Amino acid sequence: MTDTPVAPQTSNEQPTSATRRRTSWPFFVLSGALAVVAILLYTGVINLNPPPKAPPGANQVIDVVQALDRAGIASTMDPKVFAPAGAFPVPGQGLMVGDTAVLVFIFESPAEAEQAMQAVDTSKVIPAKYLPSGAQPVVLRGSNVVIALPDNDPGMVAAVTMALDGLE
Repeated sequence: MTDTPVAPQTSNEQPTSATRRRTSWPFFVLSGALAVVAILLYTGVINLNPPPKAPPGANQVIDVVQALDRAGIASTMDPKVFAPAGAFPVPGQGLMVGDTAVLVFIFESPAEAEQAMQAVDTSKVIPAKYLPSGAQPVVLRGSNVVIALPDNDPGMVAAVTMALDGLE
């Protein structure tokens, strides 16, 4: 006697709509949850890659922007605002705080920044096109960063000093 393969019998029973609804709702909930997570990741509410923290004495402009944000000063980097090397041995990179141009000078080390601060003529730090008429610039230092403000507004000076104190 030889064994002959037997084809499986198909059932004519179709799943009822109640059965389909019962099995599809978990997939619906899961897809909704994944869509919400995707939106949160896309908008940056959930940040899986926070910016790296600079080692002490090696801050960059982004570290200054974040420190200013923590001090309550909204600033944006502006490549059109800059100061060539002159008053300081390094060029100044521009930030806009509202409609005010602020210059950030990044040095190799805190000691180099301190040495440059002691030798600088503050009246020559900010180019005239960024200064309000008759204003005297204010120069502040924290870690390896020097910030030049176009005038001595006490509120701005206090907030920037607090931000610079937060840099390592």
